[in-house]
Amino acid sequence: MWDIWIILGIILCVSEFVIPGFVICFFGVGALITALIAAICPSIALGWQIFIFTLISVASIFASRKLFPNAFKGNSERANVNDDCDDFSKATAVTEEYIKAGPVGGRVRYEGSYWTARSNEDIPAGEMVHVVGRDNITLIIEKIK
Repeated sequence: MWDIWIILGIILCVSEFVIPGFVICFFGVGALITALIAAICPSIALGWQIFIFTLISVASIFASRKLFPNAFKGNSERANVNDDCDDFSKATAVTEEYIKAGPVGGRVRYEGSYWTARSNEDIPAGEMVHVVGRDNITLIIEKIK
């Protein structure tokens, strides 16, 4: 059974190069260590092998997060700010429903998709509007004057 664990471990480690995320390789390491244990103790039951594989895989993920914390950090600062690269100076959208002034807003159709939108003024449904900014996934709109 140890040879199957080696094949599985190699496949999982190599697939890390194809599927990014830096997680699959830890399951590959778990499979390779399980193969080593199964080779040393060939009478170990399959249930125990699966338990060892799971334990080592999960433990290696948690250990790596402690040893290499920067490798698992995302860029959360950028999620809550307006994108400077978005140029809405000529962008227009169509209101799909009545937009009530304030933080709640309504829905618009912009570049072929439906977006939530908000405005500082009431805007009726079916009206063409300027997109002047974005706050996360909410577009900030105003009437075309």
